[in-house]
Amino acid sequence: MTDNTKEQQEGIAIEIKNPEAQPTSVDVDVNVPNIRGNRTPNIEGMLTKGFDWELWRNPYVIETSVEEGRRWIDDKVPSHKQAEFEKGFVAIEGYGMVYRMMFDGGHRQMAFKRAFPLAKTMRCDVYKVKSVETAHIQFVKIQYELQRRLSKDLLFVQSYYGGDSRINKTIANLKAVGLVVEFEDNVVGEESIGDLSVPAISKNGFEKITAKFDTKTIKDAVDSLKDVLGFDGSSTNRPRLNQYLVYAVSDVINELKTKKFPSEDIKFLVSGALKPWVASWDGTSPTEQKDQLEGLHTLVFQGATLHESTTGISFQKLVHDVVLANKDRFGMVNIDPDIRKSALMAEKANRKHNQMKARLAKTSLQAA
Repeated sequence: MTDNTKEQQEGIAIEIKNPEAQPTSVDVDVNVPNIRGNRTPNIEGMLTKGFDWELWRNPYVIETSVEEGRRWIDDKVPSHKQAEFEKGFVAIEGYGMVYRMMFDGGHRQMAFKRAFPLAKTMRCDVYKVKSVETAHIQFVKIQYELQRRLSKDLLFVQSYYGGDSRINKTIANLKAVGLVVEFEDNVVGEESIGDLSVPAISKNGFEKITAKFDTKTIKDAVDSLKDVLGFDGSSTNRPRLNQYLVYAVSDVINELKTKKFPSEDIKFLVSGALKPWVASWDGTSPTEQKDQLEGLHTLVFQGATLHESTTGISFQKLVHDVVLANKDRFGMVNIDPDIRKSALMAEKANRKHNQMKARLAKTSLQAA
């Protein structure tokens, strides 16, 4: 490959970006640390028919200065993980000390080590970069922007470790409402990763919630759910909240705020709706949370597909029942979810009608 910034291919000018970052294929310590930590991926399926060099692709490794490696470990890596990443400091004969870390190829690394247990090195494509953060960003680019196959939570975690400023708003919102995004044992969104009372949620689901409701409303919903589900930090594993359930409770709280309910009444109604409902569940896992919400949704919408726009209306039925059971406190207040349901169905019907009219008009113009 040339270092020219432009190359000609069949008469078309193609920009060549970052020519200084062209990788070099070299032998690297077989135990080079992986960007995702000391993982134990399931590779049995990869080796069922043996190790095939025809299917081999070199893992990708970044190389940066010792100073950058030291800074990144001290600033970004939790203390209980630092020993694993210390293995990235290596001495290159005739060159000096550098810091290396694999950013793509963990499964291949494990397969190689299994196939060649006595090997000390393996061939990798090494990219010289200015900072370790570059490795995280490259991981996101390769796995998401090019391949689009990995978990969005994993890519979010890698973007955080890569110092990607585009996710700062999401991080701030997570901290404001008391949630985290977690992938394996990597956590983003709280100051102390050891606080297991802070539930996890999916990154994409959380961003849908914050696009609709303010952080105070979401925090009220999260606090209510934590209280009823018993997420107090006593478990050895971090609990997770299903995005649809958080959306549903946030939606109802927002609806009650719109109707000028005092905050103490909102808390009373939401808690009163949640406690007997959750008491009938077979657990508090995110799957159980969604299953129970789908059951409630089926009752209200007679089998329609669960969607963010309908989850709150479904949960509102339970809150409405609490209002009816406490007429001495709430009088003739009406929060019947059927009112919102009818308005939503009418809006959908009108939107479908307008889309049909637009298609007919387009067809008429094309025919003319």
